[in-house]
Amino acid sequence: MIIKLAKKFPDINFIIKCKVGQKIPKNLEYQFKKIKNIDLIKHGLGHELIEKSQIILGLNSAATIETLLAKKLLMVPFFGIERKIVKNFLYNYPKENIFLNYNKFEETLNNNLIKGYITKKKFNTSQEKTINKYLGDYINAKKI
Repeated sequence: MIIKLAKKFPDINFIIKCKVGQKIPKNLEYQFKKIKNIDLIKHGLGHELIEKSQIILGLNSAATIETLLAKKLLMVPFFGIERKIVKNFLYNYPKENIFLNYNKFEETLNNNLIKGYITKKKFNTSQEKTINKYLGDYINAKKI
């Protein structure tokens, strides 16, 4: 899907940030390298990428919670995952950020890419609850 969208939107940069130690199949890595607006990053911290990005696609990573905190658009693909696993083992994401259907995920992503620039929004109550659950009281936390 990312390759297809990168070709459809050549003026938009797509950054793929792997988890440390994650292995990417060579044929997929080769396909990414052939497309000028896809950048595959295999190391480093993700917080700077979050600030530079408008839409973040992610699953079960602290970066997804940081995305909510940064008031960026988070899309979490849960399609193809058994609901029991989703409920018991993955982060408890707000419903508006979860996509259980591939077609809905692709449609929403495509529509947001067509819109262009996505403005930061205040997070809603469910997003704030998720942030507090995983990061604690970030507003009143002691600053170092």
